[in-house]
Amino acid sequence: MGIPRSDLPDWVCLVRYESNFKTTATNTNKNKTKDWGIFQINDRWWCKPDDGRQSHNGCNINCSSLLKDDITAAVNCAKRVKKEQGFKAWYGWKSHCQTTKISVNECF
Repeated sequence: MGIPRSDLPDWVCLVRYESNFKTTATNTNKNKTKDWGIFQINDRWWCKPDDGRQSHNGCNINCSSLLKDDITAAVNCAKRVKKEQGFKAWYGWKSHCQTTKISVNECF
């Protein structure tokens, strides 16, 4: 999926604190936008909500596609978010992962 090994600790930590590794996770924010899937990708900017609300749809994807167990589409969109905004786009990463790096060595 084209994720550098050096970034894996950040990605694993991010999904732990954003969705607790749940591909079907959703969250409605105070501003009425919604975050979708394992990476909690926001529908105002990155995906098209099913209810027809306005979106920039930066990943050119329907938000419901981010809720699948096959996370290929979610990974591709999350990589785009990271490329444009860095990991700081995610509050979970900023709050829990920015200064603490977890080990993923046992995964290899």
